[in-house]
Amino acid sequence: MESFVFGFIIALILSAILWKLIERNQSALSGANAKQTAEVSAARTSGISSLEIIHMLIEAIPRPVLLAKFDRTIVDVNPAALYFIGATYEKVIGKLLIKAVNDYETTQLMIAAAQTGVMQERTITRSAQDEVWHVTIKPLFLEPRSSSEATLPSHLLLFIEDETQLRYLETVRKDFVTSVSHELRTPLASTKLLAETLADTVHEDPAAAAEFAGRIVVEVDHLTELVNDLLELSRIESGRIHLELEPTDINGVLEVAAERMRPLAKERNITITAQLNEQLPFAQADAARIEQTLVNLIHNAIKFTPEEGEITLSASLGTLSEGKLSLLTRDPSAIKFIRFDEPCITVKVSDTGVGIPEDDIPRIFERFFKARELPTRDAGKFAKIFTEEQRKGTGLGLAIARHIVESHHGQIWVKSRLGSGSEFYFTLPLAKKSDT
Repeated sequence: MESFVFGFIIALILSAILWKLIERNQSALSGANAKQTAEVSAARTSGISSLEIIHMLIEAIPRPVLLAKFDRTIVDVNPAALYFIGATYEKVIGKLLIKAVNDYETTQLMIAAAQTGVMQERTITRSAQDEVWHVTIKPLFLEPRSSSEATLPSHLLLFIEDETQLRYLETVRKDFVTSVSHELRTPLASTKLLAETLADTVHEDPAAAAEFAGRIVVEVDHLTELVNDLLELSRIESGRIHLELEPTDINGVLEVAAERMRPLAKERNITITAQLNEQLPFAQADAARIEQTLVNLIHNAIKFTPEEGEITLSASLGTLSEGKLSLLTRDPSAIKFIRFDEPCITVKVSDTGVGIPEDDIPRIFERFFKARELPTRDAGKFAKIFTEEQRKGTGLGLAIARHIVESHHGQIWVKSRLGSGSEFYFTLPLAKKSDT
């Protein structure tokens, strides 16, 4: 947000200077051609040109900005635009804007601005790329032109604001409000109904009253769990948790998490095994938070694994390359900021449960997301477990796990297939040698 405000302020300053340049040049262009040439020559002999001023200003803007000639060949570009396009300065300069930006609507706006000399602005939805851009094109009169073209700009300044993430966050916010309302309304309605029934039966049928009282406790427990998960997720997302990062033996964390969850697994006759790797180096991690992540993943595995199933915990030294496909499927932009060849520790939680529908995998770590019911062809004991446990959960456990892992600068993903169980992976950075 601070970088956005800073960029906005810089853009305002740039706009003011540019308008001054436009007024000065338009005034010159309205006179004779000889006077026009003299004005430009005077500006050049003053020690700095209009193009140099613009170059210095757009360098400071944290959003993509490109400067093109009237024929739409690029003459300047800032670092943010180079990162946005994914090319070097040398490869962009002199290139046609349409080839660099590769967007038809933006090109049409450039043509309109060049032909009319009027600023163009539009929000563009790029459906094929699943992106939203807000594009602004400001015509500039920086160099003299022939008398027949005096009203046409010499250059075009292109601003691109990528609003994809902003639109996504707006959608998430709306979904969040809807999901919270639904999750709270259902148990509250059930509790109200049970309380009313309890009041009617407490004297006439004590046994039924006791049953209703027990069901009220269950609903209240669900509400308590939901509120606690919401508070925990809020603390993690807002950065209000302090991580005690230190060299950590992941083998020990695996053993503690497995032992903690065995009583719950035993109720379902499910076996939990921790496969220890004695050659595993230490990770730079907060042991308590990684244990919390493992507990969430194990608890999720227990819920969706039938009786006599197995859950296995393990860790190994490797890279993110194994999870590259899964991570890019969930977030294609990850290719820009994730180093898939960097060594790390990969923790794995696998189960022999019902699996996850393929279409739901990209969204499995979102808040309140619950996988859809199994299709009819997958009915049977798996479908029964799936629907029962789906109703019980808050849909926040995996979201909390994701945020904890990402706060460690790690990544989390899942591989799963219906009827064949699931494998959850997450990575942790290696501890620094000086610390170990």
